[in-house]
Amino acid sequence: MAETAGFVLAVGSIAGIFTSCVDCFEYIQLGRKFGRDFESSLLKLSAAELQLTRWGASVGLYANDSGDMTLPSKLGIEASSREIRQAERTLGAILALVNEAKKKSETYSTSSGVKSEDLTMIDPETSSQTYEKDLLKGMRRIIISRQKRTSARNKTKWALYDRKHFTELIQEVTDHVDNLVRLFPATVEPQKKLCYAEISVISQDSGPQSLELLQDTVKDFDPLLSDVVKKALEVNNGHFVHGTHISDKAEVLIGDYHAVGFQRSVNASSHTVINTRAMGESKTHIGDSFGGKSVFDD
Repeated sequence: MAETAGFVLAVGSIAGIFTSCVDCFEYIQLGRKFGRDFESSLLKLSAAELQLTRWGASVGLYANDSGDMTLPSKLGIEASSREIRQAERTLGAILALVNEAKKKSETYSTSSGVKSEDLTMIDPETSSQTYEKDLLKGMRRIIISRQKRTSARNKTKWALYDRKHFTELIQEVTDHVDNLVRLFPATVEPQKKLCYAEISVISQDSGPQSLELLQDTVKDFDPLLSDVVKKALEVNNGHFVHGTHISDKAEVLIGDYHAVGFQRSVNASSHTVINTRAMGESKTHIGDSFGGKSVFDD
């Protein structure tokens, strides 16, 4: 029988490799030759990083309140020493893939016959459309908050110039992340909860319409997030509510409220609400109110 270990590991091994993997994504920029594919490629790059940080969060690979970066056993996750070594190897493979992509880009940039304009890096602030830019900001906000930082690090950037190399990199990285998820199946449910939290942040930052763009971005490589986004979109301009907890004498109304006699035609808005907790004698309404007093008429 394989040696069983509490899922706790020192910062110098798996947590350190994981941090390096996440950090390496922030070095990458895309070259001018991506052209019309620039925005979709940039979204996939950020979504792949988001997927990796979600896995890390689900196993506790971020610093806790005491600053100790370990894999806590409190999540009820146990792993054999073989599984832990496999996770280290998988994270090491992700890091190696990015480093190999960097070497290919360096080789390309020094090749004869390459035009200087082809080495120009695209600025997402000036080249992205509003929805794409808002979705990128939403994903970046989640990634940065998981790392317990207030802003992105200032690092020396390098560019990916070849779309084929980029597509291969994203596919291989996300395949490895999928392997990590399957290696520790107990992390699936925690990751689903994190997915709900992600779409809540993104819809608040950039509106429900960004969810369609997110679904199109992750549908081929992030099944957990894709499934959650699909469920949110199936609400079809209604309200998406997940994880409502009611205790004591609290009252909660989920849905729109129309006062008696209200007949005027209106366009109702959509809301995504995750993890609401109503306690005591509180009164909570999740939805829109039309034509009268809100919850609940005293």
